[in-house]
Amino acid sequence: MKFSVTWLQRYLETTATTDAIAAALTALGLEVDSVDKNTPHGDVIEIDLTPDRVDCAGVYGIARDLAATGIGTVKPIQSETIAGTFTSPVGLSLSFSEETTSACPLFIGRYIRNVKNAESPAWLKALLESAGLKPISALVDITNYFCLGHCRD
Repeated sequence: MKFSVTWLQRYLETTATTDAIAAALTALGLEVDSVDKNTPHGDVIEIDLTPDRVDCAGVYGIARDLAATGIGTVKPIQSETIAGTFTSPVGLSLSFSEETTSACPLFIGRYIRNVKNAESPAWLKALLESAGLKPISALVDITNYFCLGHCRD
């Protein structure tokens, strides 16, 4: 899995160098395949993931593990309620007992209609390219962004 240090810093407050981050990843058991410091997207780290480390299949999960080593602090995910302009046809409710309310600290969903696909903005293209993905279109790229950023959080 490839990711840029710039992307990682969206989720991890750290002053660590790229080399220190790579060393911490190795200490966590996430084998660093390469560190490329000569990309238009900043420093890019590529790691090998084993089947038992699916928690690190997203950049946020990597940030969380790095924070546990003391190399930085996980930034809280910023989420604000945005009122819809129509009633969603999707009915959904989450129900947790008192003991398990922390099981899902954040759940986000949105029903979208009348979407016109277009080219992705430059910042999104750059993030995906830093992860070794080719930008395709806004709808595909947004999906890839969420999957790579928050897979298995």
